[in-house]
Amino acid sequence: MSGDATLDSFADPEDGDESAPRSASPLTVTSSWTPDATCASCGESTVRLWRDGDSSVCVSCARWTETGGSQSDQ
Repeated sequence: MSGDATLDSFADPEDGDESAPRSASPLTVTSSWTPDATCASCGESTVRLWRDGDSSVCVSCARWTETGGSQSDQ
C-alpha cells in the first residue's frame, strides 16, 4: 500500500451518507410563454409574461431588480 491518502480520508464523518436522498427547494416560476397572453397591468397583448407578485405582466410593466440593488423600473 502506498503512502497516498484515499478520498475517504478527506470525508467528514459528520456529513452523513452521501448516497442518501436530499430534499431540494422547489423552483420558482418567473415567466411564461403563451401565444395569446394579456398583461394584467396594462392590458397589452403579448406572448411572454413575467411574475409580479400574484400577477403576470409584460416586459414593460415588470419590476426589475439589480443584484444587490433595490427594485426599479427599467
